[in-house]
Amino acid sequence: MRKINITIAQVKSIHGEPEKNLEKAVEIIEEASKNGSNLVIFPELFYTGYFNRRKTFYELSEEKNGNLFNKLKEISIKNNIYIIMGYSEKEKDTYYNSLMFIDNKGNLLCNYRKIYCWEEENRTFAKGDKLFACDTEFGKIGLLNCYDIEFPELFRILHFKGAELIICPSVWSEWLKNRWHSSLTAGAINNLYYVVGVNTVGLNPLGQHICGSSEVISPFGNVVAKASEVEEEILNVTIDLDEVTKTREEYPIWKDYRMDMFNFELLKKY
Repeated sequence: MRKINITIAQVKSIHGEPEKNLEKAVEIIEEASKNGSNLVIFPELFYTGYFNRRKTFYELSEEKNGNLFNKLKEISIKNNIYIIMGYSEKEKDTYYNSLMFIDNKGNLLCNYRKIYCWEEENRTFAKGDKLFACDTEFGKIGLLNCYDIEFPELFRILHFKGAELIICPSVWSEWLKNRWHSSLTAGAINNLYYVVGVNTVGLNPLGQHICGSSEVISPFGNVVAKASEVEEEILNVTIDLDEVTKTREEYPIWKDYRMDMFNFELLKKY
């Protein structure tokens, strides 16, 4: 068995207060470690908060090997835990909506830059151009970021990169909550792997609700665990990545798939 204990942190950020958000994260990480968790995941742009002005994002952005990385490196080693956290990244004069994935030995497994930016995000962030299926002791884990899940080709490319589990941090609005569930589920069932969506809760600046509903979807499309729609919640769930292998043996999608229907040059490009 390849069991992985996952902690989903469906929690709010204090917008524009990265140090306070990191302090909150450390408490969650330490508690998760005590409870035997292998991986703790935070929502999109958790470190800075999502609803900031462009100027604030630019002021708070960090390089991928900056303060946030150094703090999470120390925390991951101390607590023997993998961490995924959203933050605003800068590289020279370019800014990205990024996810940092650090293993339990403090190594940066990948720094994923959101490929599909949502509406106003395009005024602040550049688009990423690389997908990752990261090697871990449990299996290969891929990352997507919020709006990315609306584009099925990203899930498919990650499948052919060997991913068995997809993690998607997000800030997803209530008025689109049916698409949240359906897109996560479609990614899982169309590729026969686990998909984990990690959302937040609260209100956006227009007073619209964020839908919560962080959830874990099995390779066969079943909801393994689901969080509240309105409340902060720490959701702990154990999954076995051997279920991916089992499902693919029992259900013949990949045995019957026509490989000439996919352009494998995409694996080099992305």
